[in-house]
Amino acid sequence: MLHAELLYHLVTETLDSLGRGSSHPAGLFSTELMKCCSEVPYLLNELLALAATHISIIRPAQQARYRHHAAQLQNHALSFFHAIGPTLSTTPAACMPRFLFSSILGLHTLCDTLIFRDPDFNAFLDRFIHYLRIHRGVRAVIGSNWRQLAESTALGPTLGDAESRLQADNAPLGPECSRLLALTKSANLGPSITATYQDAIEALQLAMNSASSLDSLGSCAPGLFSWPATVPPEYIELLALRSPDALAVLAHYGVILHAHRHHWFVGDGGRYLIESIREYLGSDWAEWLAFPIHALSQSTTPMG
Repeated sequence: MLHAELLYHLVTETLDSLGRGSSHPAGLFSTELMKCCSEVPYLLNELLALAATHISIIRPAQQARYRHHAAQLQNHALSFFHAIGPTLSTTPAACMPRFLFSSILGLHTLCDTLIFRDPDFNAFLDRFIHYLRIHRGVRAVIGSNWRQLAESTALGPTLGDAESRLQADNAPLGPECSRLLALTKSANLGPSITATYQDAIEALQLAMNSASSLDSLGSCAPGLFSWPATVPPEYIELLALRSPDALAVLAHYGVILHAHRHHWFVGDGGRYLIESIREYLGSDWAEWLAFPIHALSQSTTPMG
């Protein structure tokens, strides 16, 4: 009965909530998802796990029960996925369920990290870094099949639109990201580290541009998910080392999270991230954090 309840909630509530305003593939392609689920049990298990997590958030009195079931279902999903990994085909059609699974797993991990966060900021940061590593692997899951996936599957229109809006070529930095990059360059960190931060900041600007297309209904472009998927791996390692510069960049991503606080899987996670980084770094880094702190005081979140 539990799985039937979760499946019903998935179809009638969770997928609708993802398609309505988040532009996440799980919400936009519910028909394709259900079709894939009949063939790939790991995808169904992860979707049911996400539905259980959704229920645990909107029904606080039953949170412990549904979080327990969510964890069990996700463990089953990962076990299935890893068990068949060596036998997976690399055709575009075979890549689609893997792409959807990885996308949903990334969203689920982000939700767990932000909503059920550890009160210790260092522990929270470790979990967030884990999320970045998972979500950055979404595109790696399909590797060279990205173009074919965009051209020959139902995901095509959205993948193509997202990619065109997230192209780095000739995309100028806005004033906030320009200031962040200038501060980074003035820190004399060396060419390699500076280049890493420049890549991260340019990816951040593209995500902000996309997120700034929030309309009056609260819909958003792929900005929320694009930065974690495109940020350089070297940046993630600097973040793991607690580099203050890396934390300042992360606080700017917190502005994007804060802009999407109306989503059940984000909540007040952006505010927590920005305020925690401010406390962690102290007053010496006030100039670096001026924009994220200012964004928290606005009724409509500005984008740099």
